[in-house]
Amino acid sequence: MIIYYLIKSWVWLSLRLFFNEVNVSGKENIPKDKGIIFYANHFNTLLDPLLIVTAFFKKTWFLTRSDVFKKERIIKLLKFFGSIPTYRVTDGFKAPLQNEKTFSFCREILSNNGWIALFPEGTHGQKRSLKPFKKGIMRIWEQNPEAKCVAVALNFSSLSSPNSRISIDFGKPIDKSDAITKEDLRATLEEKIIINPGGANIDAVLDLDWGKAHRIGLSKGKKPVSENWQELADFLGPQPKLILPFSFFGYIKAMLNFAAFLPLTIAGLFLEIPFRILLVPVLRIFKDHQFHLAIHWLLKHFYVSFFIILWVVFLITKGLISFYTLGLFFMLAGLLIIPLAKRQLNKIKAQYLFVMLSEERKNSFLKIYQNTVNQ
Repeated sequence: MIIYYLIKSWVWLSLRLFFNEVNVSGKENIPKDKGIIFYANHFNTLLDPLLIVTAFFKKTWFLTRSDVFKKERIIKLLKFFGSIPTYRVTDGFKAPLQNEKTFSFCREILSNNGWIALFPEGTHGQKRSLKPFKKGIMRIWEQNPEAKCVAVALNFSSLSSPNSRISIDFGKPIDKSDAITKEDLRATLEEKIIINPGGANIDAVLDLDWGKAHRIGLSKGKKPVSENWQELADFLGPQPKLILPFSFFGYIKAMLNFAAFLPLTIAGLFLEIPFRILLVPVLRIFKDHQFHLAIHWLLKHFYVSFFIILWVVFLITKGLISFYTLGLFFMLAGLLIIPLAKRQLNKIKAQYLFVMLSEERKNSFLKIYQNTVNQ
């Protein structure tokens, strides 16, 4: 189990280094001495269960589609990390009959005050909407009426970019009663997620690196995208670029920060550029773009892990003060600095773009900008 928690901790850190922000709220709602059925929306394949599982130290099992349980080694690995197979008609006409083993295993976990997570939509998708729930969640709950159901809202500022800001919002536990239906559970979750954006370019606008007030608004994500955000998307056009009101102090601050980050940024590029070259052919293998963000993170996770292990080898064999140890240390530190340097550069460019607007466009933008900040 020690190995499990060490790997889980590394994945927790990796996710927080990969994305711009990962905000978790509502953890205080979860009773530690009760069986819990977490149910969540499903936007990103591998990332969604990992974000839920790593939110707590306690082990959380999660239901996974059965077609990934192919080879014996993979089965053992998935079970070690808490994956439970679920079978669908698409796996074969009689495949759902095998779910009896799954339900039995869930009963065992929940009766011992364990936790499981599932995605009742039955599939993932990168449209900001919540599909009808499958019947599996109610069947598991009916067999375990003492367990609590907890809605988990996963909100991504972008569903395809590593620059995304993510919020994980755990709702209050729901007690089982005959009156509660899967539609009630769905409605509880739907209230917490960003749904039904009004335009094709809204995701790109949400993904731009706005200031703190905007980030707080995005991280809450408990209501549909407002008309103000749609108005901002229309203003910025089909290929939106970050625009920020000009501030002399802010401009100088961004310039100084960028200059301070530059040496480490250059060192980090020695590792970042080869990774980018490697990433392109790997992503081409996966035709479904819904997998690209998960593949991007997974490849970066193992890529950085390899160089950290290599650094430890240099540290042991060559000592702390050596060309190899120090050089690799600065390159790894530079990888962490690159997003920060990019953020400062974007702020400089964003204020320049504002200055280049006509007075009429500036006034129009400021009005929309203030509306989105204060929504």
